[in-house]
Amino acid sequence: MNGKGGLVSKGEKLPRTTMLPIAQHIVDVLGDHCQRIEIAGSLRRERPLVGDIELVAVPQYEKDLFGVADLSRNLLKHFLVQKGVNMPKCGDKYIQFMYGSHKVDLFMPTPETWGSIFTLRTGSHEFNMWLMTVRSGQVGVRFEDGRLLRRYNGELIPTPEESDVFEHLKLEVVPPNMRDDGRWVRYVADGAGQ
Repeated sequence: MNGKGGLVSKGEKLPRTTMLPIAQHIVDVLGDHCQRIEIAGSLRRERPLVGDIELVAVPQYEKDLFGVADLSRNLLKHFLVQKGVNMPKCGDKYIQFMYGSHKVDLFMPTPETWGSIFTLRTGSHEFNMWLMTVRSGQVGVRFEDGRLLRRYNGELIPTPEESDVFEHLKLEVVPPNMRDDGRWVRYVADGAGQ
């Protein structure tokens, strides 16, 4: 995986048919260092034009003598460093790197927050705003830092799967390709809400 160099994207969008194989290649290369990794963002929503690649991954961690994961030893991040990948942003929950001329945003939730992060990173922005400001208030939950919490006591609601998020929002899972251009409003109104 050669992530060195490359041109910083200036907002140029490319056809999904060009970007999807690139994203899948990155997933294939990084997969051995993850418990789980998936494509999110506009690629997952099947948009015809894509600006960047968004991935959500639960990294694997080095284990100590007793088999307990050492959260300071993120094997995915270690792999990227070892390969010399330029990472302008490199934190515990988010890494940004270039793959050729393509910007890659890599979000790293815990297994307990996978569903909420995967939902939000899939988008769209308008769909997320509806979930976070309208729907969540109707059902007594709230989003904070990408996590789903009970509104009345701030308790974390585990969301190991995207379906868990929709269950707590009292909705059927809205397909990714229905999360743009207000299509989810009609989808929910047509009976997909519980």
